[in-house]
Amino acid sequence: MLRRLRQLAATGLPALRPGRFGWGAAQLSLASLASRAIGFIYSAAVMRLAGPEAIGLFRLAWPLYSTAFTVATAGVPYAMAKLLAEQRPDVPQGAATSRRVALQGFALLSLTSLGIGAVLDWTAPWLVNQVGGEPRAASLIQIMAPALPLACLAAGARAVFESSRRMGVPASSLLAEQVTLSASALLLVTRLSRQDADPAWVARGLAMASVLGEAVGLLVLAIALERLWRRWRRAAGQAPGPTAPDRQQRHWWPSSIVHLALPVTTGRILSSVGGSLATLLLPNRLQQAGLTASDAAAQVGLLRGVALPLVLMPNMLSLALMTTLVPSISAALARGDRAAARAYSDKAMATTVLFALPAGAAFLGLPELWTRVLYGEESAATLLVICALGAPFVYLGQTLVGVLRGLGRPEIPVRSHLVGLAIETGLIWVWVAQPHLGIRGAALATVVGYAVAYAVNQWGAMREIGTALRAADFVVPLVGAAAAAASSRTVAAAVLALLGAGVTAPGWLVEATALLTGLAVQAGVYGVALRASAVWRWLSA
Repeated sequence: MLRRLRQLAATGLPALRPGRFGWGAAQLSLASLASRAIGFIYSAAVMRLAGPEAIGLFRLAWPLYSTAFTVATAGVPYAMAKLLAEQRPDVPQGAATSRRVALQGFALLSLTSLGIGAVLDWTAPWLVNQVGGEPRAASLIQIMAPALPLACLAAGARAVFESSRRMGVPASSLLAEQVTLSASALLLVTRLSRQDADPAWVARGLAMASVLGEAVGLLVLAIALERLWRRWRRAAGQAPGPTAPDRQQRHWWPSSIVHLALPVTTGRILSSVGGSLATLLLPNRLQQAGLTASDAAAQVGLLRGVALPLVLMPNMLSLALMTTLVPSISAALARGDRAAARAYSDKAMATTVLFALPAGAAFLGLPELWTRVLYGEESAATLLVICALGAPFVYLGQTLVGVLRGLGRPEIPVRSHLVGLAIETGLIWVWVAQPHLGIRGAALATVVGYAVAYAVNQWGAMREIGTALRAADFVVPLVGAAAAAASSRTVAAAVLALLGAGVTAPGWLVEATALLTGLAVQAGVYGVALRASAVWRWLSA
């Protein structure tokens, strides 16, 4: 294995180390970590103040808004990032082309988001009724509809900065958005909970907070974009107004953007619609299993508001890698350096595996402590265990999306997601209505969908670029993760027994101490195994 890794390194991997790839991923990872930490604090507080029903209602409204966002963006941010990554904005022609691409992309996003936002606001009650969803979700969708243009323009602005690997700006906007959303949500929910408000009103407060968060995030991006715009003007050697040649080259119809965006638009829309359908089916199928409407919404809140967010929390690194892989691999291929592109892919995949293993082990080893300490909901522990089984598929799948997009094959992740969603939706329809499964059936269906989507993406990446990595390379980290999960559970149980006997400290503090101690033990055990693995030594070289 070491000989193969040395050969891989000889293709140019060490040269990647000081570049923007790792630093950009680190910036986005840190921002995502901080954002998710803030989000956890406020979501846990909302769960304790208002209960799972309000969270469930908000989670039921979100898929339709997300579908509208997918239709409105229609692959335009991806096309903008790819076209801008192929330019050299430090030379006049490249700067002028970059400005045109950005202008055309923002124009398209403005037109589509305004139109689709208006349609969403008008048709929300009808859409919810057509799929047999929770009627109370319609008013939440109408509250969030005005945020659609803000979110779409923000996606385009992030693509502009990500294309040049200036990840600090998207990271800052992400933090500003999350801080605003969390602070405003906590204020609204606290006020409403003191008035003993209906869970539907609490959910509306969350929807209003999301609109405010989008506005602040876009403001941060707009300030930074104005500075970048001035830099492009100077590089193009132009005065504040466009020159005659620039006016001749500027066309309203962004054919290059449309050419790249159209092949994936249909698939992305179908994928988003399928995801919305899978979520909106849950209340109806749970009621078929014998639950009331309120109980069904609460069960959805436990799955979509507790178990899945916990499992997706470590996904920050794979999301950051996915974002940086697109311009990095695109630039390598534009130079004709296929070996460097594969080196980027292998390094990202190896990194993802090494953090996916302990992340899954943490949830499998201490599920009850996670849900009790953070949310005060022990009933979600079983759902967390089921969802944790799919954690590696989620993280690896996200990284593979970045690889395939950078290779110019964005349709493969879309197809994989469609296949996974089709299977997940079918399983939800069958399993959730069975009383002995209920919401656990939805969690199992989600894991199966993640696994299928990952398998299709992995097959596509192997065909397109291949890899020098092998499953045997990760045996030592896998064994270390399993040992870490077992040891953390044993130590946490011992801490609970010791501190729980005759201690006057609050139960939450005792459980939090046990959770942190278990995680510390797990980190130590896995760290020993990691340092003994050859793949870690390769990444650290």
